[in-house]
Amino acid sequence: MSSRTSFTLRISLVLVAVIGTVLLFVGGPEGTAGRSFHDAWDLGHVLLFGIFAFLLHSVLTERTEWSLLRRGMVLLAGTVLIGGGVELAQSWIGGRNASLYDLYLDMVGCLCGLVIGRNALLRGSVFQVRMLRFMASVLLVASLYPLAVSATDEAVAERQFPVLGDFETPFEASRWTGIARFERSDAFSRSGRHSLKVRLGTETYSGLFLTYAPGNWEGYDHIAFSIYREGSSPAQMGCRIHDAEHIERGRQFDDRFYADIKLETGWNDIVIPLADVRHSPKARQMDMTQVRDFGIFAARLKEPAVIYLDHVRLMKDGSGQ
Repeated sequence: MSSRTSFTLRISLVLVAVIGTVLLFVGGPEGTAGRSFHDAWDLGHVLLFGIFAFLLHSVLTERTEWSLLRRGMVLLAGTVLIGGGVELAQSWIGGRNASLYDLYLDMVGCLCGLVIGRNALLRGSVFQVRMLRFMASVLLVASLYPLAVSATDEAVAERQFPVLGDFETPFEASRWTGIARFERSDAFSRSGRHSLKVRLGTETYSGLFLTYAPGNWEGYDHIAFSIYREGSSPAQMGCRIHDAEHIERGRQFDDRFYADIKLETGWNDIVIPLADVRHSPKARQMDMTQVRDFGIFAARLKEPAVIYLDHVRLMKDGSGQ
């Protein structure tokens, strides 16, 4: 590579790094953005710190006689300090949080930047270079796993719609978030072979929310789902649904849908008219093309309990679906 080409490459990488650093603090997907978009955005940490490591490694190689391992240790230590400082700074900015996972991605990027190009071969044994490149490859593939899962399940969710959750595919549980532990189970099922086993805790509210699913419910008349209640499980739970505007309005209680659900022992088949959901906000109609969350939860349980959720779906009158 000629000196002119090398200089142009470095300037281009510096500009990308500067833009990427700014985006750490002022950019990013909105809370209602798709899951795969969030996961892809997180991978920007790998790119950004890979560029930092590549540029600094070039400088260290040219101006020191340090071994490859020493250069690597210095770069990783610097990544921990800089990346950790960035995460702490983000925790002071509204709407952002410090993340150990982001710091892990910073270190993956650093390792990738360290082993890319001819600089890795200088003052390092062939074995060291191969081992570092192997480690970087393994960690990079592991970092891509969340994006692969979310992109795969988003494609499955689009194909399954208007079924929102039937738990017959391995990644469907990743559509849900909440204050509860949950996993796919074949102990009980209302449709197919699996359901979602939900371990409710003793927090003030314990439950889960369908956060990552198609949100255009326009044209459907009901949302239906089934809950299996064992004898020790709660006899009543709450159900809430809200749209994107509810988030913009500050999540006010009277700006969303809420209903109590009474449960008998065994399977309970619940059907909620979407007309009730549409007209539930006090000062407006809910936007059924922008539904963002469907959730079920228990309040102030005296002891942990288990329920099974299955066959969450939208239905049209007379369709039987």
